[in-house]
Amino acid sequence: MDNYNVEQELRIRRLKRLRIELMLSLGVFVVLSVLIVLFGLQLQSQARDQRAQAVSFYQ
Repeated sequence: MDNYNVEQELRIRRLKRLRIELMLSLGVFVVLSVLIVLFGLQLQSQARDQRAQAVSFYQ
C-alpha cells in the first residue's frame, strides 16, 4: 500500500509540473502573438505614412 501512495504522489507531481509547463508555453505563445501583431500594425502605419508623404509630394 505504501508503494501505491508513492506512485500516486509521483504521478501528482508530474501532472502539476506538466500543467505549469503548459501554462508557461501558452503564456509565451500569447506574448509572441501580441508582439507579432503589434509589429505588423507598426509596419502598416509606417507604410501608410510613407504613402501619404509620397502623395503629398507629387501633388
